[in-house]
Amino acid sequence: MEQNFYDCIDCGTENCPCYLAATGDCLVCSRLAGKDYCDCNWKGVCIYNEFIQSGKKINNVREEFTAKVEENKRYGQDTVVLVLDVGRGFALKCAKPGSYVFLKRAEDEDFYNIPISVMKSDITGGKIHLAVKEMSAKSKRITEVQPHFEHIDAGTTDSAGKANENIAGSNKRENIGGEDSLCVRGVYRNGILGIKSLIGPRGKVDTDRKMMIVTKGVGFAPAAHMLEWIDGRARADIYTDTDKIEEELIAEYLPQRLNGKRENIDLRREFEFKGTERISALYRAGGYDTLVVFASDYYIEQIGKILKIDARSNNFRLCCGEGVCGACAFTDDFGRTFKMCKCSGIMPTESF
Repeated sequence: MEQNFYDCIDCGTENCPCYLAATGDCLVCSRLAGKDYCDCNWKGVCIYNEFIQSGKKINNVREEFTAKVEENKRYGQDTVVLVLDVGRGFALKCAKPGSYVFLKRAEDEDFYNIPISVMKSDITGGKIHLAVKEMSAKSKRITEVQPHFEHIDAGTTDSAGKANENIAGSNKRENIGGEDSLCVRGVYRNGILGIKSLIGPRGKVDTDRKMMIVTKGVGFAPAAHMLEWIDGRARADIYTDTDKIEEELIAEYLPQRLNGKRENIDLRREFEFKGTERISALYRAGGYDTLVVFASDYYIEQIGKILKIDARSNNFRLCCGEGVCGACAFTDDFGRTFKMCKCSGIMPTESF
């Protein structure tokens, strides 16, 4: 019996069964993938039974909603942090590392949707923080959205020094919201491949781990989110390449409860001029047992040639988020095709 070596990131969640169950393409259930027998390796509630008993209904379809832009802050020339008011329930769903959402402006067509990793989830305030790198039309469209302000008169003081609220003369601004907003769809969970090996099926952090986290540019965003989730319960040292990200952003969003150190690293210089010796030396000297890389596929491939990567950013594989468009498809050496916006693990043939 051929067993699946991977799990769908949505398996057992409120979003399962999904569209792929209805189309006969379920990544886990062989019955819902067109076979007349069961050979799945799923240990949770039977997906086939759930689908049939519910009348072949897709469970909790992710729908768009409008979220107010509470803050738009620019770091450097082309990096913007958006703070969206999404409500406590949605912020709670965004709290797990690897979470991302699709954004677009309300007046834009659906093909303007762009996936953005959650950098911080403020559950109490019901807000999420997203770091957006301006690359082309899609990203520039959403960074143009600004919070709505109006001028209000705070008043002046009279000769006795008392405040007179009826006398105009102030340029104070108050954010009243309501006009400038973005369409949000989510939450999706597969921004980090291999995340289940780090936090487990119940979201618990293995406190015995000692992690080496390498980031480049805006790859810092999912790293900051993961460190917030770890909350100092495991040792994690982060090495940041600040070539395409501002130091101010890193300082502001690096969690205070960091059980480890933070150092800068120049990945381009390491691989183009020095070779790979220093990365290997840092890993060995630190006594790490887990390596996480949030960078472009080029650097993931280069590091993967010398060290085993346990988790990494899911670059260029977050297309529709549902596995229905096929743009995220990855075919392994055995001719098997996987939907990488849904598969939660690193494929064996990706271990360079």
